[in-house]
Amino acid sequence: MNRKQTLSFFQIILPVLFLGVLIIYGMVIRPKFLGQPGFPLEIVFMLAAVFAIGELMIIGFKWNDIQNAFIQKLARGFP
Repeated sequence: MNRKQTLSFFQIILPVLFLGVLIIYGMVIRPKFLGQPGFPLEIVFMLAAVFAIGELMIIGFKWNDIQNAFIQKLARGFP
């Protein structure tokens, strides 16, 4: 990404809040109060990733920039 874009605190924290809501609803409220099976963690994290990517694209990031950032972070994590 060539440009430096500043994000507000709300834009940064929104995907984390969404993940928290998904975990609370899917792993606590559904099984304990609604008597339904809980969401698998794979579904919870996939929905949170889709939400975060959607938010980034709405903000103005391009798909290639998102992919490159993801690949760079994975490359640093796996030597």
